[in-house]
Amino acid sequence: MQLKDCTVSVFGLGLLGGSLAWRLSLSGAVKQAAGWSRSPETVKEACDKGVITRPCETAEECASLGDILILAVPIRSMEELSRRVLPYAKKSVRAVFDLGSVKAGIGRKLSNLWGPPYAGFHPMAGKETGGLENADPRLFEGAVCALVPFENTSPETLSLAGELAMALGGWPEEIGASAHDSAAA
Repeated sequence: MQLKDCTVSVFGLGLLGGSLAWRLSLSGAVKQAAGWSRSPETVKEACDKGVITRPCETAEECASLGDILILAVPIRSMEELSRRVLPYAKKSVRAVFDLGSVKAGIGRKLSNLWGPPYAGFHPMAGKETGGLENADPRLFEGAVCALVPFENTSPETLSLAGELAMALGGWPEEIGASAHDSAAA
C-alpha cells in the first residue's frame, strides 16, 4: 500500500499534528486526513480551515478510520492513548508513528503495544509557540524527518515513513533511538 492510498488519522491537532495534517490535505498525498483532538472546538476549527478532511468526535473513531495513525499528543499521553485506541484500530493498520521529541523510552513501550507497524517519526521542525493557530502546512519543508525503527518495525512501515517525510517536503533519515535522543537534546 502506498501513502496515496491511505487514510491518515492524526491524534492531536496542535502545531505538529495540525501542520502535518494540513500539508497532507492540501497536497492530496493521502486519500483522507482524519483528525481528533481532546477539544471539539479544535476539531471544528481544523475542519473549517481545511487542515483535516474528516473530523472525528472520538479518538476511537479516528483509530478505526486510519491506515496510518499519527500520535501528535504530548509524550506523557502517548501510551495511555495507544492503549485506549488499539482495540479500535484496523487489523490492517499499516503504520503507527509518534511525533515526540524523544524516542528511546516511549518508543519501546509503543513498539511493544503496536508491534511491526510502529516506528518513531520526528520531523526536526517547529516553532516557539504551539497550537492549531500556529500550524503551517510548510512547517516541515526542508526538514530532516528522523525515522526511528525498533527491533520489530516492518519494512512496509519504514517505506511509508519515507514517503510521508517526502510528502511533507522533508527528507527521511533513519536513526536509532539513542542516537536520535542525543541529537535532539
